[in-house]
Amino acid sequence: MEQRFLNKLQKEQDLRREIAAEEKRRLRARLASIWEKYRNLIFKLMVLSISSYWLLFVEVRKNKTPPTTPLNFTEKQPVEQIIELEMVFVEGGAFTMGCTAEQVKYCEDNEKPPHKVTINSFYIGKYEVTQAQWKAVMDNNPSYFKDCDDCPVESVNWNDVQVFLQKLNAKTGKKYRLPTEAEWEYAARGGNKSQKYIYAGGSDLSAVAWYGDNSNSKTHPVGSKSPNELGLYDMSGNVWELCEDIGHDNYSGAPTDGNAWTTGGDSSNRINRGGSIGHYYWSARVANRELGDLDTRILYYGFRVVRD
Repeated sequence: MEQRFLNKLQKEQDLRREIAAEEKRRLRARLASIWEKYRNLIFKLMVLSISSYWLLFVEVRKNKTPPTTPLNFTEKQPVEQIIELEMVFVEGGAFTMGCTAEQVKYCEDNEKPPHKVTINSFYIGKYEVTQAQWKAVMDNNPSYFKDCDDCPVESVNWNDVQVFLQKLNAKTGKKYRLPTEAEWEYAARGGNKSQKYIYAGGSDLSAVAWYGDNSNSKTHPVGSKSPNELGLYDMSGNVWELCEDIGHDNYSGAPTDGNAWTTGGDSSNRINRGGSIGHYYWSARVANRELGDLDTRILYYGFRVVRD
């Protein structure tokens, strides 16, 4: 009886091995059938993929510097070249400052009343002042987002900028300064070429600005978005831009000649414009204005310069 049990057990084991072998044979046959059916397609895809990577490699080798980046600061550039700021001429004219028709949906009280201002011609920086330019003048880099010479310098306050301007003017023999609030808004709106956009350069914020929804919470190289009507970059977004004016709660009594408003108000504050990587659509509007403490360094604060 024991022998019969052993014989039965042996037969069951032999049957399992035969079934397993048959399953393997069928699987190999199916795989062979699939390979035969699709091998030509697989070969074509492999050839196409290799060709695509080769073409990409060749293109990258031909264009080592991305064509969309307008600036390329390197340590080998002489200091004089780095601090030679690229300026754009802004022809003077008259405009309505503050809560205008295209802004009215988002206007805040400090943007009222809208008022007519006459601006004299001036020059303004094509880009926000970069970390490379700050380092060339000040021999330091206060920025939170370092290792990006083409990115705007930030984490500076109004007093820091005044020191920068003094040293920049001494090195260049020119008279750079911060823009007045009226000059900034006139330039952001496009000057006498204005198309009355909500933001500087268009009404599609993503096309013209780095802001809260697309910045990944970091600054980006200046000039990497579309410019406004005057060819100015980043007037909306990237970093807030400091102005010369003292902070006021509204425009009642504001100058109408384009000069800085330096009387009354809160002298411990200065005006910031343009929004930043940490803010959203309402802050990036050309009419929006914010107050910033004179001595506070915030990683969203930067600036651009003007000269007469």
